[in-house]
Amino acid sequence: MRGVYDYRGEVFGYLQGGKLYDLEGQLAGTVTERGVFALDGTLIWHRDRDGLYDQHWVSIGYIGSESKADDEYDD
Repeated sequence: MRGVYDYRGEVFGYLQGGKLYDLEGQLAGTVTERGVFALDGTLIWHRDRDGLYDQHWVSIGYIGSESKADDEYDD
């Protein structure tokens, strides 16, 4: 799982595999090496490595590093 953060560092979603979820756990889109796409297939953001950019290539945030889900940690 990887967090999705805005340019201020506040988390607003997360990735699991190639799927993007909002903080309520609702599927919001898909992620490829090229970008982030809405469920209907339209491009939401461009992606360059872990950076996320709007239609004009202005930075809107980034994808954080890989982390375990809470239920994957050993007690």
